[in-house]
Amino acid sequence: GPTITVVRTTEGYVFGGYTDQSWNSSNSWIPSSKAFLFALRCYAGLGPTKMPVVSESQATYGHTSYGPVFGGGHEIMIANCANQNASSYTKFSGHFECPAGQGHTFLTGSSQFQVSEIEVFRIEANAE
Repeated sequence: GPTITVVRTTEGYVFGGYTDQSWNSSNSWIPSSKAFLFALRCYAGLGPTKMPVVSESQATYGHTSYGPVFGGGHEIMIANCANQNASSYTKFSGHFECPAGQGHTFLTGSSQFQVSEIEVFRIEANAE
């Protein structure tokens, strides 16, 4: 079901993504028309920013060895053992809407980053 992924880097940047689809380990794309990325604290100094999905067919990727992954260009890719290396990266390539005038490094100041903390929260509908 739906989840929100929140990433905090060792540099203190906070960003993540939402998908209404379940994560899996199918080594395939998971489409979504409702997915989006967000930045709460980023290198570019923007305030809270929402970035809607553009390429719905490649909203997220389910992999057996890493993840979560958002976007066909791996707009956000979380590597295996992400808190022990700087192999996670951001690469905005048109699958999610990048803020005007910003490029690959606006979230963290460089393409690659190390994860300090990551949380994936499952969202449940209120049953009232």
